[in-house]
Amino acid sequence: MKTKRLFSVCLLLCFAGTPSFSKSKDNHGREKLTATLVDVSGPRAGTVRPIDIYIDNYSSDAESNQLAGAFADGGSKALFKILTKMKPKGRIAPVGRVGYEVRFIRSTQTPNGRKIVMLTDRPIGFLEAYYGTRSRDYQYALIEINIRDDGKKGEGSLIYAAKVKAFTGDTIEVENFGIQPAKLMVVRKL
Repeated sequence: MKTKRLFSVCLLLCFAGTPSFSKSKDNHGREKLTATLVDVSGPRAGTVRPIDIYIDNYSSDAESNQLAGAFADGGSKALFKILTKMKPKGRIAPVGRVGYEVRFIRSTQTPNGRKIVMLTDRPIGFLEAYYGTRSRDYQYALIEINIRDDGKKGEGSLIYAAKVKAFTGDTIEVENFGIQPAKLMVVRKL
């Protein structure tokens, strides 16, 4: 009985953590970026792999204000509750894999191009959930990309496990779980 219950919990957690992605009806607006992800610290230090970033659409001002209001009223927990109910705006995936949905994506103009900021709930692994480690308090993943107007050169970073410390419509401040952010290099728009 105990084994059957544990197996059921394992299956539930495995499928709950499996991201799904549905194509939008209009693929004309889809933006695709490629990058090389370099892990500089932690258990995957030295790992280099290509990734694809798909942006179906950007978060609206209303969605941004809704998240900012939730954070102002109830902090990180309220922000998480609203964010996880939002329709995905895109996904980030190692080449050849399904990847993970991204729920909040904003783009702002810079003098040389633009800055893209993405925030989403991060996948929690089975052992992390089972043991209830401190890392579970760091529920978000944050991606920042700076790309030139010509779309041929860019760079950025990926924080795998973050805790949101401040969220306004335009600024997201996070606390990293303790490993250096992964680097996104050779970012290109396809």
